[in-house]
Amino acid sequence: MKLKFWGVRGSIPAPGPETVRYGGNTSCVEVVTSSARIFFDAGTGIREAGLKATVDSLPIHLFITHTHWDHIMGLPFFAPLRQKDRMIRIYALHRADASLNDIFRSATEHPFFPINFNEFESNLQFIPLEEDGGPIYPAENMQLRYTRLNHPWRALGYRLDVDGASMAYITDTAPFKHVLLDKEFVKAPPPLDDPPPEILDILANLENRLVNMLKGVHTVIFDTMFTDEAYKANPHWGHSSPAHALEICHKAGVSRLVLFHYAPEMTDAQTDSFVEDSIKLGKEYGIEVIPSMEGEEIWVN
Repeated sequence: MKLKFWGVRGSIPAPGPETVRYGGNTSCVEVVTSSARIFFDAGTGIREAGLKATVDSLPIHLFITHTHWDHIMGLPFFAPLRQKDRMIRIYALHRADASLNDIFRSATEHPFFPINFNEFESNLQFIPLEEDGGPIYPAENMQLRYTRLNHPWRALGYRLDVDGASMAYITDTAPFKHVLLDKEFVKAPPPLDDPPPEILDILANLENRLVNMLKGVHTVIFDTMFTDEAYKANPHWGHSSPAHALEICHKAGVSRLVLFHYAPEMTDAQTDSFVEDSIKLGKEYGIEVIPSMEGEEIWVN
């Protein structure tokens, strides 16, 4: 299985000379297979990915972790949407208050964008995922599982198995230690000491479900937006540090961690140091740690 990184930045695009090596586009990862094109998230990185995807007519399956702006803002610029009858399936967490079609269509209503989703010529279908559902089988010899993460308004993490190879895409999530993030934004950082027992029980259950889903996975792309210090300052934002990611990967027996969702203010020089420290910490766990870089391809066993 081959992975292609089209966008690795978090929160907002951050182009410029200080982010050119790691990349400034927001989240989008492609899994390259012979039977379908699989994408995770539709940040600004999906624009260029879509231009490359028009060279064939393979079915497209796009899995959205959640509908915060940085994970969907590239979708209206995804060129296959304008290909007549191109099969595109977009999967995201079911919301009781609105259909997926309404959620995505609202982002392209006038005056925000000149073309509404209803005007695209592709064979487009939105598929809601129930939080406790799965697995699903998007294409031949392919299984996808998913579980809830710890993020405001909820997000899904995904595991994909193709022909014996396995990967997982886990972003955005806070660690499962201090604060439970649910169907709202938390306005101020809560205290990290002594969370209520009922909160800890829910967090432990979410973590167990994630660890169980990740067991046996070779490569995990994980939200590592924060340093440990940044997490302590903003635990309510719903993001993790490499230390948090490595704890989860160690419990699940994961072989390789890919750092992902870099903070927009983090320069290439700062990221170099961040990666170096993460690699050292990974060695203590016996886990290979590598950085995601826009435009880079990696192989997964």
